[in-house]
Amino acid sequence: MSFISDYLSSFRSFTRNAKLYLLSAMIAGIANSMFFVLYNLYLKELGFGPEFPGMITSLTNLAIVFLAIPAGRFCDLTGPRRLMIIGFALAIPFSLGRGLAIGRSSLLFNNFMVGCASAITQVTIAPFLTQSSSPNERVHLFSISSAMSVATGFVGSYLGGTLPSLAAIILGWNPESAESYRLTFIVAATLLAFAIVPILLTKESRKRQDSCQSAQNGESAPATMTATMTWPEQAAPKARGATPPLSKEALNVIFWFGLSQLLIGLGAGLFVSFMNLYMSDVLELSTAAIGNWMAISSLTQAIGMLAAPSMAKVFGKVRTIIGCQCLSIPFLLILAFVPLPGPAVVAFLMRTMLMNMNNGLFSVLAMETVGENGHGLMSGVLSLVFSTGWVIGPYVGGQVIEAHGYTPVFVAGAILYLTATLLFWLRFRNLEKNTSSSPNQDAFISA
Repeated sequence: MSFISDYLSSFRSFTRNAKLYLLSAMIAGIANSMFFVLYNLYLKELGFGPEFPGMITSLTNLAIVFLAIPAGRFCDLTGPRRLMIIGFALAIPFSLGRGLAIGRSSLLFNNFMVGCASAITQVTIAPFLTQSSSPNERVHLFSISSAMSVATGFVGSYLGGTLPSLAAIILGWNPESAESYRLTFIVAATLLAFAIVPILLTKESRKRQDSCQSAQNGESAPATMTATMTWPEQAAPKARGATPPLSKEALNVIFWFGLSQLLIGLGAGLFVSFMNLYMSDVLELSTAAIGNWMAISSLTQAIGMLAAPSMAKVFGKVRTIIGCQCLSIPFLLILAFVPLPGPAVVAFLMRTMLMNMNNGLFSVLAMETVGENGHGLMSGVLSLVFSTGWVIGPYVGGQVIEAHGYTPVFVAGAILYLTATLLFWLRFRNLEKNTSSSPNQDAFISA
């Protein structure tokens, strides 16, 4: 009951901006999951081998690598809301384009542009939620946001697996044909267009407005704002558009967060985008079954993400993150060495839940490390390094799978996950040593 009452109490205190964002995330999560569950199968139906989906995933993330830092700094200057709207506006037409394209060049171009849109939106989420929440409710807000994205993936994955079958019944198409997949992508792109509406209804953060106003008047930031800042250099800018430099300690912490994300991105990039092909080629599951298991995976992820704040209260954020990542690794090895439908599906569900349930905690920990004018940079760095892993990983993974099958990429992913977890533990193991529930600002500085 305490678990549920904590969430209900926190949700009632959420700002209007936060609630509107959650609505948008719910709709976008459905749309994106519909693409995710079917897109590699669509490319396979067009006649491309595993190396081409890997190339597309790498190219999409290459766009994020190029734009993440500039988008993050622009976010610090203008606020996350405007940039988020731009990202959605770009994502809608090019998502439709990648779902209708059939030629190699048009597929690459549309997916690259989707990557550009993703770069813009990804770096705005954590700063937007941080500005839209107080420290007391922030962990629950980030966890609900992460859970919302994947829980709605349950609906999206189910729809993605079901709509082609409906097309077969109503239109007489083959449920595994390119035409059936395209119809599903049109529905997904339409949903994505609706997802921008709640964002348009949000208002600019009061903190951002106050900061801009004080910058115009040459004033320092209000006391209520500076009280939440970690680093002494992060007073309000003295002139419009000016952003003071972060301290060396802040940059050092960003580096270690970034290194962990880079290794995890490399590991995930090797195999995650190929899981639907693994289920089809190795486990020999149907499109509908793949959609159903992807949907169940989204549901288990959501449950894990909602449980993460309660775990963090007991073990602390850092220990929860490290523990969940360590526990996910054996299940990844089961996928490598026990390619049977029963064990492999269970391992897929457990690995995905454990590795992703701490996403909200990780974002909160990262945002609490820097002051408000550094949120965009931190978010941009994390997007850049994670996407760098996804530039390299899928391309290499596709080549390895083509030549040697799936076992090597699962083993390599497990090694990279373990390395990332050990490095994160070595750097941040004492972060919460003197705190009972969540780290205070001084703990970050002395980490």
